[in-house]
Amino acid sequence: MQDKSIDGALLALRKQIIRDDAQRLMYVEAVLALRGVHTPAVLPAKRKDVAGKGMSVIILEALNDGPLHMRSIVPMLRLGVLSWNTLLPTDEHHLR
Repeated sequence: MQDKSIDGALLALRKQIIRDDAQRLMYVEAVLALRGVHTPAVLPAKRKDVAGKGMSVIILEALNDGPLHMRSIVPMLRLGVLSWNTLLPTDEHHLR
């Protein structure tokens, strides 16, 4: 294997460990440090209900009743008020 392939696999393993459980993190980071690999910050996993263009659909649906400021939309996303499940087809959606 090439060095960059090994480094990429170690970084992916590090990301998985950080997102799942941080018990074995020190071992992976030690190997990365020995190899001289920079360890970037790991972002939280993406929500499954907004994969692909889902987030655009959710936000456009929120704006369907009129303009909203982003400060109003973000808390609704965090609380789960707006999600893909709220956009499932209903009789009301078909009447529009």
